Amino acid sequence: MSPSSSSSAQKKREPHQEQHKFQTEDRLKQEATDLRERLVYLCTDLAPSRGIYDYLAERTAIGASKWKNVFLRRQMPTIEMLVAICQYRGEYAHWLLTGKTLDEQSPIPVAAPTAQEWAEFLDHRQWMQERKGNDVKKDE
Repeated sequence: MSPSSSSSAQKKREPHQEQHKFQTEDRLKQEATDLRERLVYLCTDLAPSRGIYDYLAERTAIGASKWKNVFLRRQMPTIEMLVAICQYRGEYAHWLLTGKTLDEQSPIPVAAPTAQEWAEFLDHRQWMQERKGNDVKKDE
């Protein structure tokens, strides 16, 4: 390949590369946080509210304390957790990982909560987090 053809190939790629901006660290953190919330949503839909961590541990071979840490926002979900929930809720796999639904004509069956269900869930999670924060302040 001659130097001139090499530089022309680079010029052809540059506009395409400019279109794909790198995601900022804050955006990646937000997407990871959103993924965790989607995982918690599916877990609460799958498991009973009492004993949820033990229930998940028994079915996934992932320790109850790890599940608890994800629910309490102390850690991000592991790949093993994502795979485990996808095994139980396969129809939600695309939504879980991307936060997006496919169109109705997609050959892949996809499920996701309604916008109202998701908003109610997030409101409840926020309320729980604030409540736990207030409990911690009282104990200090």
